[in-house]
Amino acid sequence: MTVCGTGCTTASLQAAFDSLANCGDTIQIKSTEPQVGNYTLTYRGCGANPITVTSDRASWLPPAGARISPSHLANMAKITTSNTNPALAGVLDGSKRPPSGWNFIGIAFTTTSASGTYDLVGFNPNGDAANASQIADNITFDRCYFYAPSVFAGTSVQDVIRADVTNLTVKNSFFGDAFFNGSVESHGIRMLTTAGPVTATNNFITTSSVPIFSGGAVPSYAPAYLQNGVTAQYNYFWRPWKWNADPAQPFAADYVAAASGTRRTGPYSVTSISNTGVLTVAAGPPWIPASLLTLTGVGGCTVANAANWRITQLTSTTFQLLNFPGCNSAYTGGGTVQEYAITVCTKNLGELKWASGVNWQYNVGENSWQANQCQSQFNGFTDTVRTEWDSSISKASIGKFAMTDTTHVTWTGSYRIGNTSTGATSSFTGDLGICLSLPITETECHALSSFSGASLTTSTPFSGAPGGALNGWLVYTASAQLTGLTLSHNVWKNVDQVYSVLGLSFSNQASNAGFGKTHTISQNLAYSNSSYMTGYKGLNLDPAEADYAVNPSGYIFDHNTFYFPNSVTHGSFVYLDGAGCGSCATAIQPKFAASAITNNLFGPSSAGGNGPFSGDGVANVIDTANAYFANSSIKNNVIPGGVNGSNSLSGGNSVSGNIYSGWSDPFGGLAPSGIFAVVPSSSYYHAGTDGASLGADFTQLPLVNNLQVIPLVTSATLAFDVTAPISDVKGTQVCVLEVSSNRNLISDLGTYSVIADLDPTIRVGADLSTRSDVNVAGNHVTWPLNGLSIGATYYGRLMCHGDTEWFTFQMPTGTGASACDLNADGTVSVLDVQLAVNMSLGVIPCTANINGPGVCAVTTIQRVVNAALGGACVTGP
Repeated sequence: MTVCGTGCTTASLQAAFDSLANCGDTIQIKSTEPQVGNYTLTYRGCGANPITVTSDRASWLPPAGARISPSHLANMAKITTSNTNPALAGVLDGSKRPPSGWNFIGIAFTTTSASGTYDLVGFNPNGDAANASQIADNITFDRCYFYAPSVFAGTSVQDVIRADVTNLTVKNSFFGDAFFNGSVESHGIRMLTTAGPVTATNNFITTSSVPIFSGGAVPSYAPAYLQNGVTAQYNYFWRPWKWNADPAQPFAADYVAAASGTRRTGPYSVTSISNTGVLTVAAGPPWIPASLLTLTGVGGCTVANAANWRITQLTSTTFQLLNFPGCNSAYTGGGTVQEYAITVCTKNLGELKWASGVNWQYNVGENSWQANQCQSQFNGFTDTVRTEWDSSISKASIGKFAMTDTTHVTWTGSYRIGNTSTGATSSFTGDLGICLSLPITETECHALSSFSGASLTTSTPFSGAPGGALNGWLVYTASAQLTGLTLSHNVWKNVDQVYSVLGLSFSNQASNAGFGKTHTISQNLAYSNSSYMTGYKGLNLDPAEADYAVNPSGYIFDHNTFYFPNSVTHGSFVYLDGAGCGSCATAIQPKFAASAITNNLFGPSSAGGNGPFSGDGVANVIDTANAYFANSSIKNNVIPGGVNGSNSLSGGNSVSGNIYSGWSDPFGGLAPSGIFAVVPSSSYYHAGTDGASLGADFTQLPLVNNLQVIPLVTSATLAFDVTAPISDVKGTQVCVLEVSSNRNLISDLGTYSVIADLDPTIRVGADLSTRSDVNVAGNHVTWPLNGLSIGATYYGRLMCHGDTEWFTFQMPTGTGASACDLNADGTVSVLDVQLAVNMSLGVIPCTANINGPGVCAVTTIQRVVNAALGGACVTGP
């Protein structure tokens, strides 16, 4: 079935969705005719025999298993919304049945709304589902492109996919620039009301806040807490440099050029500018670190009368001008500032609040900066067990709770459960609990058996005596939990805080709801190769939200590598916030029970906090274990600068085999090249409790290494290595390559076009490692690049399943002194000899024309050697 203006089955895409296409049919949309509107999917009874929606150029798309890239846009069908509503939404039909059985392949979803779009693709977007039978089922997005056309045109997206779907698969797709202007969180794939499972495989996801996220609001029915879990594997989570405010970052100048013409707010009156560039205004505008300022009319500080100052916020009314050279005279008065650019809420590269059974593996996340964080979060992954609740501590309308007896609770305020007009979070009343902060004991939670107005009855008695003036929490998702998390073989690059256990939330204590349990974090690598990392922590275990007596349990941190060459500057490797809940009746510290921190490689040594392995008020390993762990093991870790301590262990803990000596490079000097394999000469080699080397097994991480570009005259060769998990580049783990002369490819500041040799709209598979001229020898890949220009600068992005590498190269400007000048730099040297050797060995394509076109042999090498030594360049057979 075809969709286009004339000459097709139908001109109406909505009619094809609603009735014209039958189960098992394929709907082909003409790629040159964008479909603009708010399209809906309803029940068609196709769960077992899905309808496929694709492009009329489907044969030009990458094969199954290969990731789509923006270069494929001309090959894709386009579905666009022009307003705040989804481009595509799943809705209930008249019988309250949801859509099921839809496959989208090669579709580009975008928005042109100047007011932003809340869900680009939305399932249950209005929260209409009342039970599991009303949740969409069996939906797949494969090789799709989700994007906003310009970050400076006012277009923005809050949730790319509102993923309230059972059996949802998102794979081989590209998410470009998902953010919502206005300090609002933006998510790539967000699950709120679904039992799952949700699977995300081999996607590139750019989003300001969290690429894959569950929870964060009250679902539309209970329980709907991802009981069947999440699988996220071989994805790449990217935070672009344009969202980093440092004026020295690689694309600061590009950002200024792109953003300076976009007015957002202001002008605001200046009240002060210090000689260090601290700007004060009378009222606090909503500026953020990604903003640019133009200052005018500032008397006595004339150097500040200029445009494009990048800022970082200090308080609500004071801002540091980052590229400020100092005033040339004292500030005397006057002046205004105009804010430009965008407001971006940057948070974590992964976050789950609830799910049962999570497999998060072989993913790579890059860039999460403390200096540019939103809501005090800047993690590679946040393990945050959180139900949805309203607290008497934060809501004055609740007032204080009182127990008339051990099962009956009342309160004095105007707040009423389910009555949003009195301040309730939601009318949702399907999974309610009550928690009270009882004197002497702790916060105690129970399920509700009934409620009315400002009184409720619990299903089981509280253990404390009846009384009044109690702090408490009304819990709307009381059975929600985060359990069974396996997070392994992931890589985080340039992330200020790698892994955080952020909170344990309030619940009814049924089936361990609200508490973390059985989480395994193993074989992960986190490293920095950037000076922008300023607040680095490896593990941040910070679970205290209330005076709990129930402990998180089964947290295993094993064989992880945390490497930061400039050491830790704003915290220790393990830092657990203590003191419980200051607003509660008691302060009982949660402890990680039946847990382990073993065989991890932390390095180099800490420069901040209480020490390399510490918590609030404790500065050595034994005291930290006693304060924050129970029946747990801390063994055989590399903790440079750590101290064991002289106190006796308590609480059933075990501490042994840790290495506290000063940092000794275990990587043989290869860490700057991104190689983190422990060498046999290191004392960390085979020093684990299991006989393996400490830290992560580097060979089993999804990484591209040793990337180099060898330029010739009008061609070049890209060479790189892949590790075992992503080595099937000719089969099921296809690499995708883009090279452009436009800097936008790596600055993320606009559109770009790729060189013809890699353009998939000119030649099918032009950008894929399955090309016949791409050579694979073991784990080494060589890829010829043709049709380049002499002297030009090129920018590249190589995507190989989990990993993505960015690179730049310059073509030589010379025309070549002779045929032996293989790199055309104007002289014959050892560089040309090496090229001749590589060509003769078949490491790179033979482009020399010394023995004849396409002939490279030992005589080729000898002739280049002779020319390099000052002889003539002999050519011919």
